Amino acid sequence: MKVQASIADEQEILAQTLRHFDLPSGLSCELFSRGTQDCYRLFGEGFEYFLKVYHTEDSAEQLALRFYIAQQLSHQGIAIALPFLTKDKELLLALSYPEGTRVGVLYERATGDAVQWPNVSQRRALGRALASFHIASESLSHPQAAQSLAFGDFQQKHIPLLHSQLNALSPTKDLLDDEVERISTLLQEVGELPSGFVHGDLHLKNIRFASELVRFFDFDFCSFAPLLYDLSTLLWSLLSVSGATIDEARLFFEDVCDAYESVRPLSIQEKKALIPYAQIRELWSVHFLLSRKRYFGVEPVSGEKLEERVVFVRELFELGDKLVG
Repeated sequence: MKVQASIADEQEILAQTLRHFDLPSGLSCELFSRGTQDCYRLFGEGFEYFLKVYHTEDSAEQLALRFYIAQQLSHQGIAIALPFLTKDKELLLALSYPEGTRVGVLYERATGDAVQWPNVSQRRALGRALASFHIASESLSHPQAAQSLAFGDFQQKHIPLLHSQLNALSPTKDLLDDEVERISTLLQEVGELPSGFVHGDLHLKNIRFASELVRFFDFDFCSFAPLLYDLSTLLWSLLSVSGATIDEARLFFEDVCDAYESVRPLSIQEKKALIPYAQIRELWSVHFLLSRKRYFGVEPVSGEKLEERVVFVRELFELGDKLVG
């Protein structure tokens, strides 16, 4: 297989996929995006599929567990985009890369509309659907193999890596230490939170709307965590990805939370933890930016950009009272 910087030749990807899946003829293939996995778009007249090819550090066990969770939630009536199985009824497609065997999972395009900025009715539908998702997820068993997004696990696994990567940026490293200490103190005061399986990367690009139906997809970060993590991630994305103003983000988030609480009320402790977990999501993003060389063979972002992102962690805390009533 011809490979350039760990990106496989698109025609070879298409040929391997067609050998293992019952798909229509005449499809084309293109690299769609790169992130924690490479995503290829397979498309033809009236058909569109997405093949996600994961990094070697993603274990088959973890990928299979994510599929199992999504499947179980789907059985409970949650609208979720599920992957295809191969002709041999397998979930994973093995692909050879210079760095080792990587596995792919094939999805059909999630049905529904991609909405850049949902209206009030859609926001409320999202809040109700997410609450129903969380209620259903609480009933699922918690296999030992499940990833955890709880702060203690994040602190143990990722903070030391952030420290080592920020060694040359002392002011940024010191600011990071201050924010991690503040998050830790706040969450210790909050105590144990209701937990279950969460989507893990809930933002508007991972949601489709069809009237009152809300469909979730892209479960690559599905993990066992406090249920509020999804709300915190949504809030984080409104401020850091969508380009919304603070007031726009606040009003959007209020609509979602009001509808969410009509199905699953949030405890006082959960509300106090919303901002700390939004900060944790931003810290995870900083960690990913610092890992770009390992993932893609390219240099990490500049020290100035990293400092801006760590400053944003502090700003999230300062905006807390305005964002979460």
